[in-house]
Amino acid sequence: MYVQVKNAPSLELLRCTDPYILKHVPLSRLTYICPQLDGLLLQPEGVRPVDTEGSDFDIYLCQECRSSLSNKKLPRLALNNHMFRGDLPDELQDVTWIEEMACALYRTTAHVTRLYNSSSPADPLQLHGNACAHPLDVVNHANSLPWSPADLNQMLSVIFVGPRKLSISELNKLPQFIVRAPVIRKLYEHLRLHNRLYIDMPFDDNAYAAYPQYGILPGFEKRIVY
Repeated sequence: MYVQVKNAPSLELLRCTDPYILKHVPLSRLTYICPQLDGLLLQPEGVRPVDTEGSDFDIYLCQECRSSLSNKKLPRLALNNHMFRGDLPDELQDVTWIEEMACALYRTTAHVTRLYNSSSPADPLQLHGNACAHPLDVVNHANSLPWSPADLNQMLSVIFVGPRKLSISELNKLPQFIVRAPVIRKLYEHLRLHNRLYIDMPFDDNAYAAYPQYGILPGFEKRIVY
C-alpha cells in the first residue's frame, strides 16, 4: 500500500551505510524525486508525487515491510538488508534468463517449461507456455563462471505439446533460452566489478568457448520431451 512519506515509520532504517555499495553505486541511484528519501536504499518506482506541485510524496510499503518498520525493525526483504546487488547497465538490460543462469553463483535444482503451438492462424509457429522453477541448490555453488551449457542443461526440462518436433529455427523463437557469448562475458565482468560475491570468481575459458555468438543453448534440443 502507498503511505505518505511524512507518515511512513522508521525510514531511517533504510538508509544505506554499506561502504561497498556507497563506493560502487552512483549517487543518482540513492537520489529520488522526494528529497526526504535521498540516501535511502529503495526501488525508485515505489515513490510517487501526491500533488502536481511536488510538495508531498507517497512511498509504497508492503504489509510485511510496514509492520517491521512500525516496530522499528529492518524489514526482512528490504534492499538495505543485504538484498541489493546493484543495477544492470543499459547494455545488459536485454540479458536473457539463460544468460543470467550462466553467471549465477547458484542454480535452481530444476526448471520445467511446458510449451504449446500457437492457435493463431496468422502465426502458427508462435510458441507460448509456462514455467516452474524449483528451489536453489544452495549446497553446490559455482567454483568458476560461466557454467557450461552441459551444467545448465542438467536443470532444464521442456515438455512440448504439439503435433511434431520443433526445428532449430522454431527453437530460436524462445528468447529465454537464447545465449550470446559476448553478453555472458559482459555480464560476468560487470558482476565481478560491482558485486562483492563475484570479486574472486575465476573465469572458465573452456566453458565460455562452448557458447555460440548467438543461438539457442547448445544441447537444449535434447532436453525437450515430445
